[in-house]
Amino acid sequence: MAGHHQHKKTYIREQKIAVTGNPNGELRGEHAVFTGEIELPRAEAAELAASAGITVDSNVTKKITILVVGVQDLSILARHSKSGKHRKAETYISNGQNIRIITERQFMALVATA
Repeated sequence: MAGHHQHKKTYIREQKIAVTGNPNGELRGEHAVFTGEIELPRAEAAELAASAGITVDSNVTKKITILVVGVQDLSILARHSKSGKHRKAETYISNGQNIRIITERQFMALVATA
C-alpha cells in the first residue's frame, strides 16, 4: 500500500461496520445496512441500531430487513443514481425478500421508539 494515497473521504464513509443487535431489543431479528452519507458517524448509528435490537451488517445479504439510505455522492456512483447496496437490495426485494428502504430520519424515528 505504500505510495498509494487512498485517504479519501469515501473510505471513511464506507467503513465496514458490523454490530450484533441486543437480543432483548424491541427490534431484535432485524438486520440493517447503511449506504451513502449519513449525518451520524456510522459507529454511532450502528450502536443506536444495536441497542434497539437491530444487527448491523456491512453488506446487503439475504438476512437484511432494513436498508438505511443516506445522501448519495453522485461522483462515486459511476453514473448510477443509487449505490450498489441499494440496487442489490432492490434486486432482493424483487425476488420476494422483505426489505424496508428508509431514510436516516426514518431510521432515527424507528430506533427512538424502540
